[in-house]
Amino acid sequence: MKTTPKWMIALAFVSALLFGLTLTLSLFAFNFERQLFNPGVYKQVLAGQNVCARLPSVISQQIIASTKSKDKSNLLDLVIGSVNPDTLQGIIQTVLPCQVLENVVYGGIDQIISQINSSAGEQSFSLAQIKRSVEQNSAAAVDEFLKSQPDCSAAQLLQLGANALLGQNDKSVSLLCNPPAALREAFAAPISAMVNSAVQGLPDQIPLPAELKGTLNRLRIVRTAMSWSWLLPLLFLGLTTAFAVRSWRSLLLWWGIPLLVSGLVALVISLVAGPMVSGLMGVFILPNLPVNLVPEAIKLISDLFSSVALGLVKPIQIQSAMLSLIGVTMIVGERISRPKSE
Repeated sequence: MKTTPKWMIALAFVSALLFGLTLTLSLFAFNFERQLFNPGVYKQVLAGQNVCARLPSVISQQIIASTKSKDKSNLLDLVIGSVNPDTLQGIIQTVLPCQVLENVVYGGIDQIISQINSSAGEQSFSLAQIKRSVEQNSAAAVDEFLKSQPDCSAAQLLQLGANALLGQNDKSVSLLCNPPAALREAFAAPISAMVNSAVQGLPDQIPLPAELKGTLNRLRIVRTAMSWSWLLPLLFLGLTTAFAVRSWRSLLLWWGIPLLVSGLVALVISLVAGPMVSGLMGVFILPNLPVNLVPEAIKLISDLFSSVALGLVKPIQIQSAMLSLIGVTMIVGERISRPKSE
């Protein structure tokens, strides 16, 4: 049997090393490409983190925190300032039911992924569903707000009646109260009109920011590179085979060792990915969030990032364990198939 030249063995060793390295990288790239650009992954994370139920609480805390820093110069600020977070959370749930929030958030995810897949997608985000939901439920929300206030005293009722007769608009917080049922509709109408007017002032469409368009273009390039990353390990595997494989036994050895090493490396990286993501968030993401974000919002963002990271690495853990098992099987097979004299 002809002996393989040493220079070919050296090239085979380099090719096998590059095969193992690129296989590990392509394993991550393949899974990231399949999942990062899959809207179902993010929808599953949102459902798993119960975002639909948590978001109204986060929004209410953020609104109250923002209002505290303002002068109560208008009726809307007075209304917000007079309710506690639980009541405001209930009002938000009334005007933006869970199904509406899901439709809006899921629609936004679908649109962003569609933009990454093709630049011909919609160039703006629609607020029509949010505006329609607020308008349809504003009366019920105002009624809930009034019920959260203390009952109106006789003096408050007289003052409110006098203001109405004189056409005055008293913005004193002392006049925010719960009127009798017979008068509630008359009291609620101005507040409902104020809410609907504020909603009508919102644009129907929010254009896609120019900065985001550039980011989406870069993501398209990255995705294309990820989708073809599997060619590199195939190339180096072919070179390894051409340089060194001369029998089934040598094939088992030259393929088995790189598979075992790359599988183990990918498994270790995927197992420590969770703590790594938390560390990276603490260094790069959390310090760059707006300083006025409430802790509940930061906690929600952190939980979402951690869940996405865990969802990304779980398939890699399974696949890398399978690669390691295949590599061990091939190495053991090579040992078993050796002649007794060796």
